Amino acid sequence: MLKILKQGGKVVSVAGMPTKDFAKEMGLSWWKQFAMGLISAKIHKTAHNYGTSYEFLFMKPSGKELNIIKTWAEVSKLRPIIDQVFAFDDTQKALEYSESGRAKGKIVIEMG
Repeated sequence: MLKILKQGGKVVSVAGMPTKDFAKEMGLSWWKQFAMGLISAKIHKTAHNYGTSYEFLFMKPSGKELNIIKTWAEVSKLRPIIDQVFAFDDTQKALEYSESGRAKGKIVIEMG
């Protein structure tokens, strides 16, 4: 995912590796911060090599945060990478494609 970003691009993941910065923000102990730094070192190094960056975002069930994300999407500050779009009638094909592991972005199923 990092190699498809332009220079200076940023990946923000809600399901990836937690980072040392995340551990600091959560007020975790120094050894947990150190451990999360080690866990995320490879992705940070890879991001650096591509001239990009990586951050982990812990999502809380919050209407305020969802509104922020909605605003980002509306002003194109946040753009999902869409791999393929399938018609609703082709949902089984979409599932098979997803399970194949070949998708390089989101798989969309159009409703109606």
